[in-house]
Amino acid sequence: MANTLAELIKERVKTWVKDLGAEDYLDESGDLLRMSFESAEALQKNNLQIMKMPKKEDLEPHLRDFEFNEFLAEPLLREGSLLLDRCLQERKEFEELHTKFFEACIQILELNELNNITSDEEDTYETHIKMAQADLAALENEQEGVKDAIERLENGLLKIVDGSPREIDRRNIEITAMARHSAHALAYGSAHDEQIKFGGTRKMIRVWAEEYAGAAEDFRGDKESVALKNQWVQLKGLNGSLLQKIEIAKQQIELKKNQMGDNGFQRRRNNVARFVALQRGEELRKLGGALNFQEQMKSVEIRLKNDLAAAKLRLKKASDGFRMLYGYSAFDESSERMFTKSYNEKGIYDREFDFDDLVTWTQVTNTWLAAFLDTQQQVTFSFSLKDLVKGAENFGKGIEERNGKFQGEWSFLLTSQDFYERKYVRMRSFSLQVDCGMKVGSWNFKITPPSKALNEPKKQDHVGTLFLGRVNERTYAVIPESAAPPKLYNISPIGENHTNDGKWKIEIASNSTAQTSIKDIVDIDIHLTVALL
Repeated sequence: MANTLAELIKERVKTWVKDLGAEDYLDESGDLLRMSFESAEALQKNNLQIMKMPKKEDLEPHLRDFEFNEFLAEPLLREGSLLLDRCLQERKEFEELHTKFFEACIQILELNELNNITSDEEDTYETHIKMAQADLAALENEQEGVKDAIERLENGLLKIVDGSPREIDRRNIEITAMARHSAHALAYGSAHDEQIKFGGTRKMIRVWAEEYAGAAEDFRGDKESVALKNQWVQLKGLNGSLLQKIEIAKQQIELKKNQMGDNGFQRRRNNVARFVALQRGEELRKLGGALNFQEQMKSVEIRLKNDLAAAKLRLKKASDGFRMLYGYSAFDESSERMFTKSYNEKGIYDREFDFDDLVTWTQVTNTWLAAFLDTQQQVTFSFSLKDLVKGAENFGKGIEERNGKFQGEWSFLLTSQDFYERKYVRMRSFSLQVDCGMKVGSWNFKITPPSKALNEPKKQDHVGTLFLGRVNERTYAVIPESAAPPKLYNISPIGENHTNDGKWKIEIASNSTAQTSIKDIVDIDIHLTVALL
C-alpha cells in the first residue's frame, strides 16, 4: 500500500505500462527501466496501428462473397475516390492521435524519471536545513568569542589615552627627530661633556639622551594603549556584523523549513505536480477517458479499415472495368502492384500496398477519365419495334393468347449500323412508348438486353430482365418514363450476330391500366440512351 504520492506513482506507472502493451519495458522485478530512446520505442511499438488492407476473410460475412460490377467503372471510381478522401482525413486523424499517444507514453517515462529525481531531491531537504542550522551554530559560537574578548578589554586590559591618532603621530615624529639628534651627538661628542642645542634649548648631551629614553618609553606605552583601543573598536564592529549574520541565518532556517519542511511549499508543489500527472495517467487508460488516445485510435482505425476496404473493392473493379471497356492499360503495372497480393513492399505501417500510390493512381485515373468523357456524347436513339421485327405481320405474331389472356413477346437484333458504326457504344438508360390508337392507360413491360455482345466484353449476362412501368401512348405530349438501373450501365446494345443471346427481348403480360387490350397495340417505340465515341 502506497503511503505517499511518490510511491503511488511508482505503482501506477507499472500498471499503465502493462495496459499500454509495453511489458518488455519492465525489468525482472517489475520496475520500469531507465529512460532511453530504446525504452520509448518499446513503450509504443505494440501500439503503432497499421493501415493494412483487410483480407477477404477479415471482411464482414456479408461482404466476403460480394463483388462490384466492373461495368460500373465510372461510378465505382467516383465512389472509391470519395472513400479515399475520407480515408485521407481518417489517416490524418489517426496519425494525430498516434502522435498524442506517443507523447503521452513519453510523458509516462518522464513522470517516472522526474518522480524518482524529485524523491531523491526531497531526501536532501532535511540535510539542507541541518546545514543551515550548523552555519547558525558556528556564527553564534564565533559571536560568543568576540563578546568575551570585548568584555576582557573593557574590564581593564584597555587603557584609554588622551589624544587622537594624529597627535600620536606628531609626537612620534618629534621623538624620532630627538633620537636622531641624540645619536649624532653621541657619536661625535661622547668623549666630551659637551652641550648641544635642540629646539632652542641647550643641554648636555647626556641630559638629552636621558630625556629621549624617557620620552620613548612613555610613547611606547601610549602606542600600546591606542592599539588596544583600535582592537576594541574592531571587535565591537565584528560583533555587530556577526549579530546581523546570526539574524539572517535564523531567517534562512525558517525559510528552508517553509520551503523544504514536511509541509513546505516545495513539497506541496511537488505533490501538486504528482497529482496532476496521476490524473493524466488515469485518463490515459480510463475507458472513455479524455486522454485515452489508444481507445480513440481504435475507433478511427475501424472506420479507416472499413472505408479502405470499401474503396479497394470499388477501385479494383473500376480498374478491371476501364481495361475491359476502354482498353485503359497505362497503369496496369501499378494496378497489379496495388491490387494483388504479389506486392509486399512494406513501409512504416506494415501495409501490403502503398496507400499513397493508390491515391495517386486514383487521381491520375480521374484526370484521364475526365478527358475521355469529354470526347463522348450522350445520345438517345429511337427505334420502331415494328420495323425491327420486319413489319406489321411479324409484330402481330408476337401477340398471342395464353391461358385466356393476351401476351406480347418480341425479339430483335441491333447492329453497329444502327449506331453509325461508332467505336464505343455504351448503354445509359431506356424508355418505351406504345401506339394503340390514342387509347388511355399505362402499360408495364419487361425488357431483356442481349447477354452476349458483338464486341468485347462479350459476356454481359449479369443484366437479366429489366422492368419498366408507366409506359404511355406515344401521341401523348408527355416525356416517357425512362429506366437507368445500375446493372444496365455500360453494357453494349449491339448483340452477337445470329444467336438468341445477342438479341433484345420485350414482353408485356397484361392490358393497360385502362384495360386497353394488348391486341390494340400496333407498334412500340424503343428509346435507348447511349454514350458513344
